[in-house]
Amino acid sequence: MSSDVKFHHRQNNFGGHDSICTACLVTVACVEDESEFAYRESQHVCDSINLYWASQDRLSVLVADEEAAAHSLSAVKLSRPS
Repeated sequence: MSSDVKFHHRQNNFGGHDSICTACLVTVACVEDESEFAYRESQHVCDSINLYWASQDRLSVLVADEEAAAHSLSAVKLSRPS
């Protein structure tokens, strides 16, 4: 693991804690006890595919996908007979 990699910690919806690699955006650990992060994070190696996708402007892709889905849903509602 590169010493440049940092991790973001957050509480998840299940009361546990997540550690997310800020380089490749992968969830490295989902644990109840935050003391487990150190080991899991020390074992993490970023995958080149994840690094590639993390480097892309995925937000614009997600927004475009949501707009396309909303447009498709509208088209389905309009084409249904009342």
